[in-house]
Amino acid sequence: MCTTKRQSDLLINVPVPLSSGYATVLQNIGGVENKGFEVGLTTENIKTENFAWNSNIVFSLNRNKVTEIGNGVNEFFPVVPNGSLLQQQPVIVKVGLPLGTFWGYRTNGIFQTQEEVNTQPKINSLANTKVGDRKYVDTNGDGVITALDKGNLGTSQPKFVGSFSNTVSYNDFDLNFSFQGAYGGKIFNALNQQLEISTLGTNAAATLNDRWTPTNPSNEIPRASSSPLGIVSERYVEDASFLRLKLITLGYTLPKSVSKKLGTKSVKFYISAENLITWTKYTGYDPEVSSYEQNNLYPGIDFGSYPNSKTFISGLNVTF
Repeated sequence: MCTTKRQSDLLINVPVPLSSGYATVLQNIGGVENKGFEVGLTTENIKTENFAWNSNIVFSLNRNKVTEIGNGVNEFFPVVPNGSLLQQQPVIVKVGLPLGTFWGYRTNGIFQTQEEVNTQPKINSLANTKVGDRKYVDTNGDGVITALDKGNLGTSQPKFVGSFSNTVSYNDFDLNFSFQGAYGGKIFNALNQQLEISTLGTNAAATLNDRWTPTNPSNEIPRASSSPLGIVSERYVEDASFLRLKLITLGYTLPKSVSKKLGTKSVKFYISAENLITWTKYTGYDPEVSSYEQNNLYPGIDFGSYPNSKTFISGLNVTF
């Protein structure tokens, strides 16, 4: 069992004034705290003359939070690459919250009647809000939907992660398989957010087939619009929990008497598969990916990241 408490620096882009304008540089002006532990257990489940089964279980959790940002700042929204496509930044860096915290609006269905449009809070109080547009929750109760109504939509940090590995052997056969998983983290599905922008100039998600129309009063997908916005809301923050059959390998080793006749010490045939099955509620390609994993300011954003590939291998090991 291993417990950890670690304080680390936080790299932040800081604008520095120059004679010709501003330049952005990285500075260690923030702090992040990580507390957690890891437990490992190795067991010998069965051992007989012809059969053996061994297992290894690893369980770990980590609690992350920002402890300081510097320069008297308590929070800020890091500029995400391709931010012009995302239109709004989905993550916040805030003292007391973990890195990868998603910040946005909560939704409340679709405007179904003109009376609702006239009497209920609208995201910008503009006259162009129409029946079929999405409703957002007025969290502070001031009668309008503004940035003050945004809030914590969850974090990409999982509550815990784990793995379960096994080795089974029976006579000349051996089977190795391992599962890995994570629970409690979130993903901002930025690709789905973009594909649900219902203009006629871009590709679109199949969910738009169920968009609001006078004859299809959907309460989930808003009407088509010539100038929609990709607004950050809980609709695009999805559960990233998953369980994956990470690796499975089946092998057969020829009897020693046969190997000796072949002039070898051992001959083993095997077939293997990696990332074979993943159980998850996430609607994207892969719950274990992040488009900007090189930067710890905005983890857990999936902007069409390439998923872990399924790999199938067969082979022969010969030892002389």
